[in-house]
Amino acid sequence: ACSSVFLLGELVFSGLALRRPPSGMGNILSGEPDDGSVEVEHESGASRLVSGICLAVCVAPILVVVMCGVVGWNEQRAVCEAKALDAGRETAKDAGCAAATQHSGALIFAGCELQREGLPKWTGGGDFGSQMHLGVGLRVKAEMFCCIEREEKKTEKNSVGGGTTTTTKYFYEPGWVDYSDLDSKCKRTFHTRNLQKTCDVSANPGWPSGAPTGTTSYATRIKVGNYTIGESDMIKQVSLNTPITDWALPPNTRRWKKDGVGTFTRN
Repeated sequence: ACSSVFLLGELVFSGLALRRPPSGMGNILSGEPDDGSVEVEHESGASRLVSGICLAVCVAPILVVVMCGVVGWNEQRAVCEAKALDAGRETAKDAGCAAATQHSGALIFAGCELQREGLPKWTGGGDFGSQMHLGVGLRVKAEMFCCIEREEKKTEKNSVGGGTTTTTKYFYEPGWVDYSDLDSKCKRTFHTRNLQKTCDVSANPGWPSGAPTGTTSYATRIKVGNYTIGESDMIKQVSLNTPITDWALPPNTRRWKKDGVGTFTRN
């Protein structure tokens, strides 16, 4: 298995690292899929008629009621948010970065520097468990290079009987898949047995041992100026898209290589 791990924090340096697939892993095929990767479904005209009647009688009234409720709620929310913003602009006080007790309980505005004091230390997990990062949070973007299944559906009306025929073709190509999408895109079972031809592999591997999984973690409290913020919604507005620059290759392992700033790949 080939996996790629990006370690992202909120340090000063910015930029995105490119990743490349391992050499020799597959050629993307075009044209018709392999034998055994085509499914054909037939639906009679009577079945289509019954389904249409059920949708019209049962689903349509419920859908109309739900849509009216959603539209009304959305309009009310938009009006309330606009009024809240207008009220905030009129009443907010510029309190500066020194904690001002006279503004306690009031709506204030303060543009202050983020303090390192009290920030937790994060580890990347897996083989990177011994390396530390001090910051508001840490996002580990983990990907695996595997054989991806893509389906293409085509529905045609039958010339006799009013039914339809749906043909599903399955195509395969190697590519990078995010850890959160492995179950849906990097499947272990396929509609064709000829993966050796399509992806140059006999089967998709499991997640490699020692490779960190994709996670996003934030501190529960941060200090901005002399203010302490504990609201998670405000803390999560801090971007975690800057690669960490000071992490080295994991110790006691030769299976990882460093591809760029904050980017590590292993076979």
